[in-house]
Amino acid sequence: SDVCSSDLGIGGFSKVYLARDYCGNLFAMKMIEKDFIIKNDKFKIVLQEKNILSMIDHPFINKLYETY
Repeated sequence: SDVCSSDLGIGGFSKVYLARDYCGNLFAMKMIEKDFIIKNDKFKIVLQEKNILSMIDHPFINKLYETY
């Protein structure tokens, strides 16, 4: 995938970018700084968010497709 130049949002310890996959489809990519997560003991919060988003299937909540 290719990260486009526009930022979609900024959170407490992450940023959301507009990205494009190899087929040209646009999607939101959330990037989290691992150093901050480790130094501030936020691993449990990030893992909980990932687990919840992977289970939810709702038209008003963005679908989680992949994590790296």
